[in-house]
Amino acid sequence: MADLFRSAFSYIQQAAPIRQGSNGLGASHPLVGTTVDVGGIKVKLRSLLAEGGFGLVFSAEDSQGNLYALKRLLSGDKEAADAAIREIKFQKELSGPSSIVQFVSAATRNQEQTSHGRAEFLLLTELCSGGPLLDLMQKGPISSENIFKIFYAASSAVKHMHDRNTPVTHRDIKIENLLFTSDGFIKLCDFGSATTEVWRPDDDWNALKRSLLEEEMQRHTTPMYRAPEILDTYQNYPIGPSQDIWALGCILFYLCYRTHPFEDSAKLRIINAKFVLPEEKTPYSGFHPIIKSLLQPNPHSRPSIQELCNQIEQLAYHLKIDLTKPVNGVEFERQPSPATIPSQPQQQRSSPPLDGNHRRTPVDNSGNQQSQAGAGEMFAQLKGQGLSIFKNIRDKSAAVVQTVQV
Repeated sequence: MADLFRSAFSYIQQAAPIRQGSNGLGASHPLVGTTVDVGGIKVKLRSLLAEGGFGLVFSAEDSQGNLYALKRLLSGDKEAADAAIREIKFQKELSGPSSIVQFVSAATRNQEQTSHGRAEFLLLTELCSGGPLLDLMQKGPISSENIFKIFYAASSAVKHMHDRNTPVTHRDIKIENLLFTSDGFIKLCDFGSATTEVWRPDDDWNALKRSLLEEEMQRHTTPMYRAPEILDTYQNYPIGPSQDIWALGCILFYLCYRTHPFEDSAKLRIINAKFVLPEEKTPYSGFHPIIKSLLQPNPHSRPSIQELCNQIEQLAYHLKIDLTKPVNGVEFERQPSPATIPSQPQQQRSSPPLDGNHRRTPVDNSGNQQSQAGAGEMFAQLKGQGLSIFKNIRDKSAAVVQTVQV
């Protein structure tokens, strides 16, 4: 593990206790003010950002004024230690593209070196000081142009994971795991649930084996984002990267209507892909075919991440949206302590309400139609021409993408 953990860390200087903040976070933890050496990088802990059973997340600053996020993970047994090592490993290996939070350094101490008898891990990453996407959504509706930029960044991060020689599945794609940089770009964080494993249930699987798989999924996924193949293993669908595609469908729905398509996490509704879209035309109606194509109950009917990214790029091209630009029309604070997302899936917070009084049309995708059919009216001109909705649409789609208003 020498290439993963540069060196053991130490708490160099303990600051005087700081009084408790009113929200229980901020400058309230005894370690705030402490200087920590993480693999040769000395940082001072500035404030507590998040805490839970997984550990703690702090904002930190080095002597040059550079800001970081520092996650402290504690493990009392081998299983927890292995999980911490996997998270740090994926964070380091996946760093590189601009749409993923960047790894900086990591360090560890074994349980014999700590006073509390548990192994301790530190993960140092860049700090996304623009704050969580959820905060922006709670302020009001987002323009279609900004939705394109946000959704493309999230999809690009997933593409980087799925395109590896051995694809990596995030397993916990959700609004809370998307953060803004100080200049308005979206990044994906939290790789504590990531895996390269793919499960392929078949008729030879007994009830115990299926039950153990369901328990594994419950530990690493968030209820309302779980794909149908996770909730009903008796359909014998493979459980792998396509579950991230389903979660992206939930994200796109959420971006448009500021509520989740499966807010109640109802198992039968998710298994049958029954969700509700507004009946009347909205500024987001052009996204409906994409949402429907992603929220297919059969994972084989969902587009690949490459197909999805191609589609977004081509639509943005016709709408003259520059996907390389930051989200516009939003003031981003260069704050020292934005919210940061915990490593383990949590009970999700209540979503902001659907804006306005839209009448909503139930959608039933349980027919397992192909993703091409899910493209709907936006790609109507391509029917009969033998073209996939995700390929070669540049010259054909200009007339129909006008349903997306920016």
